[in-house]
Amino acid sequence: MKYSYSLALALLGTVPALVRAEVTQALTSPQVAAIAEQVTVRIEGSNGSGSGILIAHAGNTYYALTSKHVVENPDEYNLVLADDKRYAINSSNTKIFADVDLALVEFTSTQAYPLAKLGNSDQVQRGMTVYVAGWPYQGTAITNTTSVFQPGIVAANAKKQQADGYALIYNNNTLPGMSGGPVFNESGELIAVHGRGETDRLEKTANPSVYIKVGYNLGIPINTFLQLLAKNNLKLSLALPSPSNTPSDRPASALDDFFAQGTAQLLKKEYRAAEESFTQAIAADPMAGDAYRQRAQARFGLVGNLSTELSDAVNQAKLQAIEVDLTEALQLNAKDARAYAFRASTRWSLKDKKGATADINQSLVVNPQAYEAHGIKGFFLLEGGNPKASLEPLTQAISLSSASDQDQWALFANRSGAYWALGDQQAALQDVSTAIRLVPEEPVVYYQRGIFRLGLRDREGAIADLQKAADLALSQGRTVLYQRALKFIQDAKGG
Repeated sequence: MKYSYSLALALLGTVPALVRAEVTQALTSPQVAAIAEQVTVRIEGSNGSGSGILIAHAGNTYYALTSKHVVENPDEYNLVLADDKRYAINSSNTKIFADVDLALVEFTSTQAYPLAKLGNSDQVQRGMTVYVAGWPYQGTAITNTTSVFQPGIVAANAKKQQADGYALIYNNNTLPGMSGGPVFNESGELIAVHGRGETDRLEKTANPSVYIKVGYNLGIPINTFLQLLAKNNLKLSLALPSPSNTPSDRPASALDDFFAQGTAQLLKKEYRAAEESFTQAIAADPMAGDAYRQRAQARFGLVGNLSTELSDAVNQAKLQAIEVDLTEALQLNAKDARAYAFRASTRWSLKDKKGATADINQSLVVNPQAYEAHGIKGFFLLEGGNPKASLEPLTQAISLSSASDQDQWALFANRSGAYWALGDQQAALQDVSTAIRLVPEEPVVYYQRGIFRLGLRDREGAIADLQKAADLALSQGRTVLYQRALKFIQDAKGG
């Protein structure tokens, strides 16, 4: 379907219509969640789904703001609202904004729906609490459609916009499908549109079943959208910030600008550039502990996929630099559970098993509900030759995680290895099959089940799994795994 770059006549004008919101005070998290539930919409297309925010209406025509990448491909899109009613998007009137990852869509309804109140994104500062809402897409990890509401903290609000208009950085846990959803302040006001998150890219550690997450998301400030309306001579009846909250000429922050730039680069796998950006952020504020952790993440990307046996002196030096950054981050913030877990994995790769064990235990002291830390602890015990002891933390990790966590499969894969080592073949096959169901495009899990089936003398099943692993590994450029799978296929065939 062809898109029009103009809106319906109801939107034409010169400036946004000013419908001033009352001065608001901080709300409780459940109160903000209730607002989010009413104004957050699900956008469905034949090739995927995303989220959006109800922001305006003119008569029976409603307007929802979303990310451009959610609706830019020609398709027939529908919106699903809080009352589960479904409306077709009038795609001919969809407004695709140039150079910014935003779009405005419209639909028609005689039903009265609440609209999001806008806040002043210029007043958002590092350390403030924000909330992100959205609808994760249904897939192998999420089988039931459900909305998600997550609290978090602002890491940076850059004066200098990054590519596609991104400038707000926050650490809320998000999932694919939440793109286009709202970011609220503590008053329940819309301050940004969520666009990109850590779950768009998960980095593998030395072991393919252990992941280190970037930890930050990118959003487009709502003031950027208001500027786009004025620039495009578009008029919407919006609930704008109250006079006391009108945009201010806030000073630029080098820390915020470089932190935002580095995070955007990190999510695009531009590791060298990200490393330099976080170095600049640290120079701007040497007390910014999270900048050290993010630089460690960038440096980790430069190491690449490591084998568990580190003989490469260059990679070892890089890992040592990562360890130094994480140590600095922890000296500045001793309650950074994620940094402890990251340093634990780094130290394990450096064969400092004692230090790694101490770090992962401390991570769990700081945050005993972090499923990732339980999973890493279980992996350490399994790799350390104690599969029986590994079962408890791995099972705890699975219990604390959910199907919406994209790395949950690794927990099942590792626990299956523990069960196999203990002789419980049935439980091992059940867990690795669950892992395959969660990530049907991950070659490691087929490889693992193929090895199990070889051990059970299921020659036909083993060859099928190993061939699937080889095909996937080849298509993904994972040469070592591809060669290993072929070797076992030859062995299974008696070649």
